[in-house]
Amino acid sequence: MVINAVPTASAPVPSWPANQVKSLYSDAYAFAPSSLNSYNEGWWNPPTMTVESIGEDHYLHYNGNMSGMIGWMFGNISVASMEYIHVDIWPSASTTIKMGPTSPFSPDNAVASIALTVVAEQWNSIDIPVADLLTANPNFSLNDVFQNQFTEYAALTDLCIDNVYFYTTVAPAEDHDAPTAFTAAVESTSFFSMAIKANATDASGSITYSVNNGSQVVATGMGVSGEDAIITVAGLDPDTEYSFNVIASDESGNATEAVVAGGKTLAVPAAAPAPAVAADKVKSLYSDAYVAATTVNDFRQNWYLGAELVQGKLSENDNVLFYTATADGGAHGWAFDAMDATGFNKLHISIYPLNAGAFRIYPVVTGTQEADYYKDSEALTANQWNEVIFDFGALALNPMGQLGWNSYFALGSFFIDNVYFFQEGQTEGLNAVEAGVKVRKVIENGQLIIIKNGARYDVTGAQIR
Repeated sequence: MVINAVPTASAPVPSWPANQVKSLYSDAYAFAPSSLNSYNEGWWNPPTMTVESIGEDHYLHYNGNMSGMIGWMFGNISVASMEYIHVDIWPSASTTIKMGPTSPFSPDNAVASIALTVVAEQWNSIDIPVADLLTANPNFSLNDVFQNQFTEYAALTDLCIDNVYFYTTVAPAEDHDAPTAFTAAVESTSFFSMAIKANATDASGSITYSVNNGSQVVATGMGVSGEDAIITVAGLDPDTEYSFNVIASDESGNATEAVVAGGKTLAVPAAAPAPAVAADKVKSLYSDAYVAATTVNDFRQNWYLGAELVQGKLSENDNVLFYTATADGGAHGWAFDAMDATGFNKLHISIYPLNAGAFRIYPVVTGTQEADYYKDSEALTANQWNEVIFDFGALALNPMGQLGWNSYFALGSFFIDNVYFFQEGQTEGLNAVEAGVKVRKVIENGQLIIIKNGARYDVTGAQIR
């Protein structure tokens, strides 16, 4: 029986010239993408990963939970000029696993999954023709690779990976010409971001766009020669004028003069109504009013086409989460350190949607059926804060490690604040929460309106006719 087996010798040292390689992981080459998010994204039951070394040579070692998916996520790169992708794999058993480079594709990502047959306890050096990626998935884009994943490795106790890179056998011709016909302009603005549309032409076939705010690079993006590319600049302040310098460059580093693209971000709404439940009666996940009851590790664990997330501010001391949903739905989760919310059977959410609609929420509790916890909101009013309360009654909320969100696509974009569990019968704002009564609050023309089972009341408790 092999337990935590690891190689005793390094993988073969790559020998291709650096100008013929675009590397994702190797000591022999510089990392090609502009950024690295992780070599072990938590998409679905990932194993434990450590970086090990033999002498000066490093490799990635995966073991533990071997039933899920290993995800690599990085800044987009173009591999249109490459001929092969290389990988060195050391498995604890002889088997077949799958590797899948991934590119964006609406309505889902395009995974080019390739089956790799590997022999136990030795380095398996594998070269895959890039053309095979297009055969595996015709929607795969060689100009926009942003992920790489490994799956179907359950037969292993240990998996070691080294030297993952794209390469070409042909030395590139010297190129001293910058891209031409370069244009760039703001395509759209949001509260905390802007989308810039850029286009340029180059003989290499691919373009890198760099968006600069003064001397700071604030966004980059890849594009195909002669085709429009959209680069999103995130992390901006609301209701603010921006002027960006956009530069296009080719694979040889030849760059254009900067083109100025500017615009103003949207003004954000006023803050959500302040919570009024006593702190000792609350288990908070997200609220400036309370200390968090646990550590939220991810406010957008993308389960399937989940809404895009920007974390921003409504004012200097008022943080908010802003989501933009995909047109055809999807789901994401909040992942946090497991907590016990026994007795805290009400869930409060402040939500400000830009379109009318509804959403579904469900705590994910170990050892239970998720469907038992599904709760759907009533119809939400657009362009105002809706105070939504879900009652989970006698359902167990322990151990709870995720909060699922879906069925929100009709909302388009929406702000989220003040997400917390609280105890039955505690004062919520100006109203007591009554057992078995669906309660939500909205702000209309600056006034707080309480809705109970569809009936409308003012702050004094008088029903509004």
